[in-house]
Amino acid sequence: MKKVPMAVALEKIRSSLMTGIVTCCGLGFFPKGSGTIASFFATGFWVLLLELDVPRWFIILLTLLITVFGTFAIQAYEKRTKTHDGSEIVIDEWVGMGISLWFIKLNLPYIIAAFVLFRLFDIWKPPGVKYFDDHHLNSWGVMIDDVVAGLYATILIGAYRLWVG
Repeated sequence: MKKVPMAVALEKIRSSLMTGIVTCCGLGFFPKGSGTIASFFATGFWVLLLELDVPRWFIILLTLLITVFGTFAIQAYEKRTKTHDGSEIVIDEWVGMGISLWFIKLNLPYIIAAFVLFRLFDIWKPPGVKYFDDHHLNSWGVMIDDVVAGLYATILIGAYRLWVG
């Protein structure tokens, strides 16, 4: 049995970890609709945190931490695979979906509205979202277009809540 040098073994572990992060444990490898699939599972994750009464400030902080860490993971993944913004990269959907749920009431209509609005903004790419999608800005552009889509969704939901009550 051939011994693998420690540096090679650590690089394989790091590479596997980065792939797991950017694909959200393989959700990004769905052949069609990987962004929507990841957004669906992300919705469940974020709603579970809300159901467990995790404070909203902590959820916002966690979303921001995942944004930064996920961006660096995207950078490492893209460098290794020599790709850019591949469909398998879905950590950005995870973040965008989290942002879209920041100000919801914890009931099904709001959850569905957050999901639909985020997916619409992510797919249609209105101004702001489109800018970051077009001007990739390396791994930050991959992440930030979904952050903006999530912000659009959360702003609309927050405005609706202020208006309706």
